[in-house]
Amino acid sequence: MGARWGSASPTASSRSDSPSSAQMRFEIPLAVGLLTLTLASLAVSGAAGAPDQLESPDPNNTTKPADGPAYGVNNSTFQRLWSADTDQPNLTRNAFDSWNISRPEFFRRLAMTTDVPFDRPPEAVEAWNSGDLQDFTPGNNTQSVHPDGVTLRNSEFIRDAYVATYAVQPSTILHQSNGTTHYIAPEGDVLTTADYRVRTPDDDPIGPVQRTWDISEARIERVVLKTDNETQDAGAGHTTTLHYSGMTGSPTLTVQAEVVVEVEEIIRTCDDFNGSTRRCDSSWNITVEEHSDNVTVTSRREVRVNDLSDATIERVEFDAEPERTGAILLPENMWARMTIDENGGTGVRNTYVYYTAGKENWHELTTSTAIWNESHRSSVRPLQVHAFPRPSGARVTDGLQPNWSQPRLGIDHRSATQLSAPTVPDTFHINSGEPYPTTTRLAVSSIELAADDFEQVTVHGIVRSHSRTVSAETTRTVRATNVSVTILESNATEATLQVRVRENATGAPVTTGDVQVGSASASLSGSGVAIVTVSNPPNLVEARYEPAAWWNTTQPYASSSEVEQLPLTFPSFEDLISLAVVTVLWFIPVGILLFGVDYASDGALLGIHETTTHD
Repeated sequence: MGARWGSASPTASSRSDSPSSAQMRFEIPLAVGLLTLTLASLAVSGAAGAPDQLESPDPNNTTKPADGPAYGVNNSTFQRLWSADTDQPNLTRNAFDSWNISRPEFFRRLAMTTDVPFDRPPEAVEAWNSGDLQDFTPGNNTQSVHPDGVTLRNSEFIRDAYVATYAVQPSTILHQSNGTTHYIAPEGDVLTTADYRVRTPDDDPIGPVQRTWDISEARIERVVLKTDNETQDAGAGHTTTLHYSGMTGSPTLTVQAEVVVEVEEIIRTCDDFNGSTRRCDSSWNITVEEHSDNVTVTSRREVRVNDLSDATIERVEFDAEPERTGAILLPENMWARMTIDENGGTGVRNTYVYYTAGKENWHELTTSTAIWNESHRSSVRPLQVHAFPRPSGARVTDGLQPNWSQPRLGIDHRSATQLSAPTVPDTFHINSGEPYPTTTRLAVSSIELAADDFEQVTVHGIVRSHSRTVSAETTRTVRATNVSVTILESNATEATLQVRVRENATGAPVTTGDVQVGSASASLSGSGVAIVTVSNPPNLVEARYEPAAWWNTTQPYASSSEVEQLPLTFPSFEDLISLAVVTVLWFIPVGILLFGVDYASDGALLGIHETTTHD
């Protein structure tokens, strides 16, 4: 295969470990967060007294192949590909001293402590599988080499024949609350391996009739990929890469391999055989009989196509906010991310995070012969992408903005269903066992992106390289409105208002939504009018129009308001006379009482009249 990771030259390693800006844009934030958490835990363990030493990999960990990186997979990525390996969580702080180790070595040690996710399915999985398949070493006519779990078939001369689906790519196994589903792209490849051995009858070289057997030819004549009895592609040999296209729904990928063996039976007969000397005293008559045998072996894989055909986008304009634009996105079920601004990388990312792991049944291979079976470490390790939902839900991604700044796109609304936590296999060292949302509809808007950016959106599926660009065929306009208020009745304890709501541009009445005045509210009538009664009204009242959310109605409106001053209320003449009489009747006794008290004290207490002093 390729060179081992430790033998890669610094120059090659440096070159191949330089990811593109697009890859860094999406993968670095997640990796940095994981590194931070890992180093924090390591610092705690180091402070607790763990020895500062550089641990080496567990020599008994056979999950990761020893002959990588290879096939164009760079060193750092290679270290992250083998989730479900045996982790060593007790590495100390010194093991991650970035001043002393290279980037690939850093990721190697990080992968020893935990499983490192990807923001999106990595292309490296397919590069590895395609290259690693060529390293599969089959047996020979007397040996069959096979992974665990395959069905072995026998016939007259053929033994231990099988065909195995090595990988379907691109594909992703999604882990959800109801189990796992193997998603594939509508177009892709099926990689296969097949083997067999030949068993002929024992030779009989004694007596007047002697038989010997010779294998004239043995081959895997044809390997066929079928879906619903339709042939997609065909090949031959111990390893094949079969192509399919136009997949929809939930097909069964069926691989059939036909093994053909041709055997010669050589028969030597003697009409004058000497039993004492065991020799033919005359000439041997030789005849050759041709025997042919064949067997068909099958491998099936139930899959589901990552269908994005129903994804739609509808543009949204805002009359009251000309600088604002938006969209309503229906990305279909199994979407990974949506890109709105292709150049800037602005879009929305779904809840999934991706891990890659080798298939467990390929950790060891078994060599079968006529007299013994032997298991040994596999020389090939196919990889599979796994997706796990996270509880965070859909979020904005913005390649042009640093993480701490305000994103250029906002999520105004999500339509999502909360599901229970998925079951995480024990072999994965991840934290994904929490309830999670499945988002199927999004309302987004921005005051920084141009209206042209919302003309189309690229929806990417959970399967690598599978995407669909959707153009907006309709535009929804959030129309500006105005509110006018007419005071029908007003007094100190109650005010009745007539509130009329109209469209700014046309003056047409707005017939949906509510009008709010203080704590009172009323719905608009078919003529765009609402009658609202307010108790204990203030001098100034605000009538506010509250429309339905713009993403929930076919004709959305913007909110608006109007402030109106209620008329001042004065008491009537009769009320004034009554107030004066009450006031006089109340003050007369009080005045007499005060005058009497002052007189009795000779003016000393209240000083109402002058007091005369005699020397």
